[in-house]
Amino acid sequence: MSLGVTVIQDLAIVLILAFIAAAFFARKNQPVILSYLLVGALIGPSALKIISNLEIINLFADLGIILLMFSIGLEFNLNRLKPVGAVAVFAGGLEVLFMLGIGNTIGKILGWSSTDSLFLGGILAISSTAIIAKFLKDMKSLNTEYAPIIIGILIVQDIAAIILLTFFGGVASLTTFNLENVILTIFNIFLFFLITLPIGIRFMPKIISWIKLRIGSNEILLLTSLGFCFSLAIFSNNRGFSLALGAFMAGVILAEAQNCYEIRGMIRPIRDMFTTIFFVSIGMLLDLVILRDNFLIALFLFFIIVFGRILSCGLATYLSGYGGRISMYVGVGLIPLGEFSLIMAKQGYDTGLINPALYQITIATTILSIAATPFLFKSIPTLTKTIDRTIPRDIKNFIKYLASWVILASRLLQFNTSVAKDFKDKFIDIVV
Repeated sequence: MSLGVTVIQDLAIVLILAFIAAAFFARKNQPVILSYLLVGALIGPSALKIISNLEIINLFADLGIILLMFSIGLEFNLNRLKPVGAVAVFAGGLEVLFMLGIGNTIGKILGWSSTDSLFLGGILAISSTAIIAKFLKDMKSLNTEYAPIIIGILIVQDIAAIILLTFFGGVASLTTFNLENVILTIFNIFLFFLITLPIGIRFMPKIISWIKLRIGSNEILLLTSLGFCFSLAIFSNNRGFSLALGAFMAGVILAEAQNCYEIRGMIRPIRDMFTTIFFVSIGMLLDLVILRDNFLIALFLFFIIVFGRILSCGLATYLSGYGGRISMYVGVGLIPLGEFSLIMAKQGYDTGLINPALYQITIATTILSIAATPFLFKSIPTLTKTIDRTIPRDIKNFIKYLASWVILASRLLQFNTSVAKDFKDKFIDIVV
């Protein structure tokens, strides 16, 4: 059988089984993401071994990530991120540091090597931008008060993930790793944002409007939008960042165009097909034999993630002046692991730095976190009331006291920022 026929056959199997499973889960009011993961585990190499060409499936999965992040960017209003910038940096930074520490400590308690423990901390610290974005979209939560906070924290985590990947890459080749490489990476991250956003927002919406008014072709509008999406994704990848980050930035830029709603409508069916393949491909990675031997560890790590996200992101959001329910939505919404965690684990596995079991434990924990988040999300009202009744009054008063100081510091920072606004605007104009 030729390669082309094999690819079509594999795609047919994936899409038909995904459709059947998704239809069943939708009828039962269950998250369809879980159905895709189960289909992947069923047809993957550790179960029925139906799919013969995993590389092609993974290629289509990468396209799914890019289109998903592009569409989320199209629906994200950049102005909504400004009010939550401080809480995003505060909560995101606190969460990464907290999970790095707790993951490293747990690895040592389990008797793992120092390298395994270090990788475990990095794996647990980063949430999945692609999966959480899909989850927020499916739950129709993109326009809620907590969605911009979650997206802002995810951006902070993506930056931290790039730094961690640089650090772990340095561990694999100690002769080339030094502090200068890390500082250079941080500088490149800020340079990427500084160049991309001002220039993109200045020119791309005008180009899109010109195409719509002068040419009037939806086909050319779609091709231009996708070309810009993939170009910025490649630019992001060449700068050492993820393809997903570049695609998201492309969506954010085109969201400023007057015709962005038309682009969203044309992208949607293409995005849905490739996104389905992405989630099925995650399920295919699972090795059921290794999972059986390490399931309790994966389950334990899942509970650590739940505890860590709520304690760090949820508490930081609450201290920033948001209510208990909003804070809980932020903490629970950031539970899923995903692409960065899998990349870190695979990097350690490919270089021989970590135990092969840790890679499979990462996959199992990722699937558990993805599968459980929708159920935890629906139980937040009940969970919030239970926590409110359980926490002693003295602790509540102390947390409110801390929150008052955090809010005061945030307002002072905003005042100082407004003083420098004119300088910032002039500086952006010079860059453009």
